[in-house]
Amino acid sequence: MTSFGLCHQRRGIGVACPQNRREGEECAGEAVAGADSGGRDADLHADGRAGAACRQQVPTPIRRDYPLRATEKVVYTAYTPVDLAAHRGPSTPMACALCAGIAGTEALKILLRRGRVIMAPHGYHFDAYRQRLARTWRPLGNRNPTQQTALAVGRKRFGQALRAERPVMTPFSESPTPTALRILDLARWAPSGDNTQPWRFEIIDGDHIVVHGHDTHEDTVYDLQGHASQLSLGMLLETLSIAATQFGRRAEIMRRQHLPDRTPTFDVHLHMEPPQAADVLAPFICARTVQRRPMRMRPLRPDERKALETSLPKPYKVVWLERLSSRLRVASLLSQNSKLRLTIPEAYDVHHRIIRWNIRFSEDGIPDAALGVDMLTRRLMRVLMKSWKRVDFANRYLAGTWMPRLQLDWIPGIACAAHCLIVADRRPAGIDDFVRAGRAIQRFWLTATQLGLRHHHSDRDSASHGA
Repeated sequence: MTSFGLCHQRRGIGVACPQNRREGEECAGEAVAGADSGGRDADLHADGRAGAACRQQVPTPIRRDYPLRATEKVVYTAYTPVDLAAHRGPSTPMACALCAGIAGTEALKILLRRGRVIMAPHGYHFDAYRQRLARTWRPLGNRNPTQQTALAVGRKRFGQALRAERPVMTPFSESPTPTALRILDLARWAPSGDNTQPWRFEIIDGDHIVVHGHDTHEDTVYDLQGHASQLSLGMLLETLSIAATQFGRRAEIMRRQHLPDRTPTFDVHLHMEPPQAADVLAPFICARTVQRRPMRMRPLRPDERKALETSLPKPYKVVWLERLSSRLRVASLLSQNSKLRLTIPEAYDVHHRIIRWNIRFSEDGIPDAALGVDMLTRRLMRVLMKSWKRVDFANRYLAGTWMPRLQLDWIPGIACAAHCLIVADRRPAGIDDFVRAGRAIQRFWLTATQLGLRHHHSDRDSASHGA
């Protein structure tokens, strides 16, 4: 069911197929495409952000997506009325009533086991304004080449709309939700290694938040000294600071010095600021994605390079590796590192724990669809990763590391505009330096998203690349 005005209500409907959440722009119509109780159709025909370039793990199950269209024959051309930053768009009571009525009717047919229920990839759309009924059929769902083309156009168009928007302060009185909670609702989208989210929030009062951090060194080989978690905490704090500006607040962050580095804790005080425009990066907090697949090899424009370089605070700077020979050397380095990662049991334990199979979204792990490998390799990985003995046998006798290294390191390492290294003027001396570095990385990443560039950050692989 689709109606822009019913997006929040529809989040509670997906009991049988919780991933089938679709949001689009409607005037006075409704569209239907059902899914079976096993969730397979819902997974295949999920909303537009489930495309290959936009698959990512999410921290909590609140999603606000605006795909190009909800069903196959519904063409949306008026993009400007949709306010992506404020999550607002046009709808009418008629469209809401149509959707509610059809949803109730379909639910009644399912409960009574009477009548035909339209299942994906079939669907129908009724436009009450034009009095037209269109039946739709899109085999393979979002994997259909036509749908992939439409999604690519939609991402480009909505990306342009996002870059054109400049959000303003949202008054507290518009919502009964506490401002601190609304800020955290955005801050939780900060990236973290393997989506582990090494933090917990405590709201002391409306203007005081405590961020309780921890590292994952005890059970994660990638975080032996806790530095990866400290970088993630820095990204979180920067995201929180940017999100606060959207509500007319300035975040003052202080680390509690008496606590050990393994459990860093930060006091965040939100100070009211005079009405002003929010940080220009605020609309891109939820739009930021990880791109693990090949990218365009178009050289970065001078204005893009300058914007990325100026996004970093002192004393950080960017070292660009753009030439083909440089990309080849970096791809070789990444491949050698992956060979080590894929052949030690400590890394296997991490991969076995954090990969979520046959889902598109995960609150505390990485969906297999977001790994960046093709379907055949993904299915083979699922079989092999049931035990370390299988993985070890495949690595020793079946060249088990070749395909993942080819698809995740060599091809993306070469098929990109550039690799970039973010460096400081001195070696980090403690946790505060790693937190500051994480904040700088997050601003760089959000700026890349603002420019319409894709980016893959990897502190464990010693490099980043994007296009």
